Amino acid sequence: MPADPRTSVYRVHTPLMAQARQDEGLAQFIAIPRGSVVLVDGNAGPLGLVDVEYKGKRLAVYRRDIEERAEKVGD
Repeated sequence: MPADPRTSVYRVHTPLMAQARQDEGLAQFIAIPRGSVVLVDGNAGPLGLVDVEYKGKRLAVYRRDIEERAEKVGD
């Protein structure tokens, strides 16, 4: 279970597109495959994006995509 109470664990059931920010300010898009487990920060940022941790990387994903394409694990 995550240490931060605002963080939740989700299992992806339909692939997600996530955005990684590069140092140069460019965006790189990463596909998170079905069956992956991600940690989701409960605080939505601008445009409904939430921070997601996947394989040690901090990524941005739309909250709506998380709600529609992943299911919360445990509670």
